[in-house]
Amino acid sequence: MIRSESSACFHFFNLCQCCPRKFYIRYLKGWKPRMTAKPLVQGGAFHEGTAVFYLTKSEKKALKTAQEYVEECKPEMTSEDYEEVQFRVPHLVSTWIERFGKRDLIQYKILQVEQELIVPLPGTSFRITIRPDAIIQDKDSGYVFILERKTS
Repeated sequence: MIRSESSACFHFFNLCQCCPRKFYIRYLKGWKPRMTAKPLVQGGAFHEGTAVFYLTKSEKKALKTAQEYVEECKPEMTSEDYEEVQFRVPHLVSTWIERFGKRDLIQYKILQVEQELIVPLPGTSFRITIRPDAIIQDKDSGYVFILERKTS
């Protein structure tokens, strides 16, 4: 789930489906932003790390994925922003795992992680496309919850 330029990567296909214009600009024209805002890199790394934790149950893999994401974004950041994000992301992911992630794995069954859902609006021809961070089910009650995490 790492952000990558590979044509076999999830983000390659996801961008093609979600925004053909951005796909065209990034992959067919080869245009990339010169700089990416620090919060976007930090949030992206956090989301990648937490998704890997839910899927693999491995703190080590989650931290590695988050750090690799930051490393891939290095050319798009100032050196000061890169150093700050590189320092903050492991702490952010580790803290989330300790406070929430490990408890979630005990209390909930993880049904889906970062899966795109297309939801039709009743009585209309419109559909909403969403991609929740996770869909979980309480092991005791059977209730299903949609999780969205924000890092700001």
